[in-house]
Amino acid sequence: MTFVLSLIFFTHRSRTRKLLSPIASELPDAQLAFLTMNASWNGHAVKLSTGGGGRSGPNYVVVEISASAPARLSVWKRTWFPNIRLFVPPRVDVPGTADHIVRSDNAEFAHRMFDDLGALIQTTITRRQDLLAITARRVYVRRTIEDTWRDEHNDGAREAWTLATRIVEYIG
Repeated sequence: MTFVLSLIFFTHRSRTRKLLSPIASELPDAQLAFLTMNASWNGHAVKLSTGGGGRSGPNYVVVEISASAPARLSVWKRTWFPNIRLFVPPRVDVPGTADHIVRSDNAEFAHRMFDDLGALIQTTITRRQDLLAITARRVYVRRTIEDTWRDEHNDGAREAWTLATRIVEYIG
């Protein structure tokens, strides 16, 4: 039993290191814990984590940056199945987002965000598991990775990191 748990721990740690390596190269003070990698970027606390992969499910990378925002905003991919989420802001109609569901407390904030960063948001949030959530204290991006963790080519983590950092810079 101890051998199996050690093997699981080693495999998950290797997987986390492999998936987050494109981002960790930009963060010199990154520290890898069991499930997460903690660091700081431009004075903001950064938490990177991985998940998924069970039962042949998709892997995903989560980038969470502590930053204050003027309003809540949630963006995810529209699916044929009604996506019911609790405790999210009201829906906002933003032109050019037919494939995405946008919810925000402040419609003007959502419109300005999509005017400036809409193309980046739409290219990053492409699958139903992907999520962009901005709250009063954090920017949260979850990006599904189509490739397995053993592959050398992995852009999902880089795309999630780019989106989160651009939003933090935009919010100021």
